[in-house]
Amino acid sequence: MQYNWAALFGVAAIVFVMIALGLAALVHPHRPEFTKLTTYECGEEPSGQAWMRFNVRYYVIALVFLVFDVDVVFVFPWAIAFRLLVFGEPGLPFEPIGRSALGEMGLFLGVLLVAWLYAYKRGALDWV
Repeated sequence: MQYNWAALFGVAAIVFVMIALGLAALVHPHRPEFTKLTTYECGEEPSGQAWMRFNVRYYVIALVFLVFDVDVVFVFPWAIAFRLLVFGEPGLPFEPIGRSALGEMGLFLGVLLVAWLYAYKRGALDWV
């Protein structure tokens, strides 16, 4: 029975989006002009070709940033809930896991440290 409400909510959301897009297509002004059809890049006129080669180092730095940025997504909630994980609280439906939570996060951070050292040794973190 609970899934029926979730399905109904999902269908209502899809119908709402379709109605909103349909109404927007009906009422929006369509006045194509040369100025509106030109490429816009931060207020500057584009110059040169769009297909230019970039150094692969930019992509490696972006990937290293993403790896460590995504890891923060895992570490931050764990740090917030650490007290509950170790000591627990009366009335919560789970048992505290204590040292296991600390050990697992230590292992996770150890893998991150190895990845950081590998990237550092390979020169992936050099900006120049």
